[in-house]
Amino acid sequence: DFVEEPIDAPVAEEAAAAAAAEKPETGETTPVTFLFYKLNTKGNPVLSRVRRDLAEDKSDLKSMVSQLIKGPTIGEQDKDYIDSFIRKPRILGAGVESGCGFVNFDSSFGAGVSYQTLRFQIQQIFRNMEAWKGVHCLELRVRGKHSSHLGSDGLYLPKRIDAAWQLGAWNLERAEKGGCSSVCARPQEELECRQAFGEYPALDGASTSWA
Repeated sequence: DFVEEPIDAPVAEEAAAAAAAEKPETGETTPVTFLFYKLNTKGNPVLSRVRRDLAEDKSDLKSMVSQLIKGPTIGEQDKDYIDSFIRKPRILGAGVESGCGFVNFDSSFGAGVSYQTLRFQIQQIFRNMEAWKGVHCLELRVRGKHSSHLGSDGLYLPKRIDAAWQLGAWNLERAEKGGCSSVCARPQEELECRQAFGEYPALDGASTSWA
């Protein structure tokens, strides 16, 4: 579930320093808040805010989504921010149409990705677009077209994703689709799940929860 947390000041400072080192001395920057996953005190992934100062030529929506997919910087990873996109799809476009955000991916988006990993990726994209543009719906396209099923498990996606659909998807009971360590988890799903979050075991000693 989405949980807002204070911006991590040390990480923000490191990101700002890195951005300053990369941009021309005469360039201007724009502060942008990104949402990346961290583990809460119960060992569950939650979205947490990180501020970055972006050069003007990197602050358009397509570039911002590309940076989101690229994942946390080394400094942010040192602060336990987690990269949910082990496989990196290419962003062909991003914007807002008729009050709804959209992201257009190449054909690698969702390919071979498990249900558990894909749902976290979609939630992360949705919440970032919502924060950046104030939109409350999202269209995910693959090479310009809506794909009704994505991932190795064929997760159903409506043409437009909104908060109500998210709640239904996140709370969907899937006895055969438990956490990384569940007895009934498929080998591929367990691998994807552990690649994304498995290096961070639940802090309470229990199996990681994905509900």
